[in-house]
Amino acid sequence: MPPKVRPMETDEAQRTLREALREPLKTNTQLGDTVVTWVVGIFYLFIAFMEAILHETVTRIKDLEDDMDAEETTSVATPQATTSAATTTPPRRRCTKCHARGHVDSDCRTTDPAAMRKRIAANQRRKKTARDDHAAAMAHPTPLFAPIHSPFSAPYLTAPDPQAFAAFAADAQELCRRRQQSTCDKRRACRSATSAPS
Repeated sequence: MPPKVRPMETDEAQRTLREALREPLKTNTQLGDTVVTWVVGIFYLFIAFMEAILHETVTRIKDLEDDMDAEETTSVATPQATTSAATTTPPRRRCTKCHARGHVDSDCRTTDPAAMRKRIAANQRRKKTARDDHAAAMAHPTPLFAPIHSPFSAPYLTAPDPQAFAAFAADAQELCRRRQQSTCDKRRACRSATSAPS
């Protein structure tokens, strides 16, 4: 771990570097002097670039601190508004026959409730495993390109397993089929709600 550098030490190091650059190395040839002048110019550009980045960073930090202070004062000044029962949305209900959302058992028009229950349960299991897989992936992120530690390994990335591509294609096809089925179910529910006598 690199040692921590205090701001005073960085300012002193920058002053020392600038003083060294004011009196660059002298060589016996014109080409050598030209190269030294060029390198000194690059160092000056680098220092100016770093100062600009530092200035921008300090400005952003000050703006963020001001915003946080303003937010704290406004949150203390205005109390939280309470929500009434009329403004909250009612929970989405499930049908007790087919377990689908969006209608109750008196409006259920499912021809095969057992198959629908199985499909909904399977979809819920898939969503849960997808959520768990996503949470596990976010907990342990893998690098995009793993570092190569061996000097004898290939300098290029190898292609993934062809079976993985086939699995991706099958998953995509199954997701498309489920989306179409869900869209059909929603349209059927919408049509039955609009055509139902009041």
